[in-house]
Amino acid sequence: MSEDPYKGLREKLEDLTWPSVYLFKFIVPTDNQKLAQAEALFD
Repeated sequence: MSEDPYKGLREKLEDLTWPSVYLFKFIVPTDNQKLAQAEALFD
């Protein structure tokens, strides 16, 4: 088994331009104040 198991992933990564925009996802409690605090971090 000498074939690189990450070859496909490596090829996809090489096709990308770095750095690139990254989408972050956050889990926030259902509390409007907590949501506002999290959003304020990015203003």
